[in-house]
Amino acid sequence: MSKESFLFADHEAGHAVVAAYLRVPFRYATNSRVTMAYEPRVRRFSFDRKTYSMHERSKAEIDRELHRQIRNQAIVTLGARAAVDAMSAKYFPTDYVEQTYADDEKCLERCAEMMGVADFRSWREGLLKVAREIVSIPHVTSAILLVSVELRLVGRMSAKQVRDELRRWQPMNRRAA
Repeated sequence: MSKESFLFADHEAGHAVVAAYLRVPFRYATNSRVTMAYEPRVRRFSFDRKTYSMHERSKAEIDRELHRQIRNQAIVTLGARAAVDAMSAKYFPTDYVEQTYADDEKCLERCAEMMGVADFRSWREGLLKVAREIVSIPHVTSAILLVSVELRLVGRMSAKQVRDELRRWQPMNRRAA
């Protein structure tokens, strides 16, 4: 097993576990990519459980939900950087680690474009801070480590397996909530 496999597995585990934490749908993670379930989309009608009725969403509601989904997708993208920075970046030259983020940076640029972000740099820094905060949560860190090991050994994990791993490490008092 090469030294680089640790870096790639940590990278993909970061994407997968942060996606599970934020409940962003994805299908599976491998040691080379995380396959997302679909592009952000919003249904025109919404079901209200309190009144047990359907209502048509306003343009503002649809835009708000679409921006929330795109923002979460951007945080998932940055989750890989946060995970690698926290776990394995110190073992590799900085320029080598930066090369692994090329596709992620393109994805971030697309997200910013879809949201109409004017100041990309500060938007990105704000979301990276959020991703680092998520990765620093103890049960998230533990899940990333285990998912990374599983990706190195088996090569693939379903979204359900990643979510189960995250739940397994979640503190008992949070499970009931």
